[in-house]
Amino acid sequence: MKNVFYFPGMGNTVDLVMLNKVNTVYPLHTHAEHYTMGIVLDGQITIETNAEQYVCKAESVFTIPIDVPHSIKPIGTCLYTMLSFCIHQDYLV
Repeated sequence: MKNVFYFPGMGNTVDLVMLNKVNTVYPLHTHAEHYTMGIVLDGQITIETNAEQYVCKAESVFTIPIDVPHSIKPIGTCLYTMLSFCIHQDYLV
């Protein structure tokens, strides 16, 4: 069963990523050209940046600015479902 769905935008626009019932850990990384916006639909995750740590539960919306180091981890052993929009910096102007 596929749990990660990726829908690329045309050119430098918006990519859509759907993670469905996963417990995937994303270690510290950045998105050099994308502003990220997301919503947790089910479960709980922790988003950690150099400055802060956020707990996101179902219906929580989060944003991650361009080139900000961050990690994403499920809380405990729970599965989570998340929808993320990766907005290319050229599309923001």
